[in-house]
Amino acid sequence: MMAVDERAAVDLSALEAAASAVPDPELPVVTLGDLGIVRGVSLADDGAVEVRITPTFVGCPATEAIAADVRTTVAAHLRESGAADVPVRTRTEMSPPWTTDWISEAGRRKLADHGIAPPTGSARHTGGPVAVTLGRPGSGAGGFDLAPGGVQQPEHAGVGASASVGAADAVSASAADRAPGSADSAGASAQNNPSSPSPSPHPPTQLKRAAQVCPRCGSADTRELSAFGSTPCQSLRACRACGEPFGAIKSL
Repeated sequence: MMAVDERAAVDLSALEAAASAVPDPELPVVTLGDLGIVRGVSLADDGAVEVRITPTFVGCPATEAIAADVRTTVAAHLRESGAADVPVRTRTEMSPPWTTDWISEAGRRKLADHGIAPPTGSARHTGGPVAVTLGRPGSGAGGFDLAPGGVQQPEHAGVGASASVGAADAVSASAADRAPGSADSAGASAQNNPSSPSPSPHPPTQLKRAAQVCPRCGSADTRELSAFGSTPCQSLRACRACGEPFGAIKSL
């Protein structure tokens, strides 16, 4: 057990601030606090300082490096405050799961300033069937991204009136909407064939998300080049306006 004076030297808020200031090992332009990875710091019954962290996704290769960096930083802070003998450990919390909604506004600005498009927000599926639009990856309206759980989700949702979709993508979207098996074609088939089952009164959920804006010129007219970027949490996109490729944080 640690001494009473050592316990008094433990400032949990200062330790949480120190842990939150640790740079992310894969994206050092942002901190763990910017990403919302540090969940809190507490003093355990055995006298150890316990830092709770949530990885960005299961199997993230940086998880162990993050935990080690946090322990090293917090231990150094304890030594400076006169509590060198206080043990430090990290605990991984998976519930609730991390989402890109936890990235702070400061973190989003840092990512954009560094040339990485921040996530546009979560696109969480709340249950029920999901409408899937298939097409060439990166083809805009006909393309698809992988949503949480491996669900393929359309990419053609824009950001208000500022979103711009190319003519080819618009044609592709129109063709996809009229493709066999779509809601319109199913309705027309039911009218032509009275014996056909009527469309479901509960249409499938259409998962959509806003287009990721180019961090260089600000255009929303972007497309996906690859679902995999320089880190597992990024995709590779390109801007149709300025022609520049850029990394983009996937929305979860």
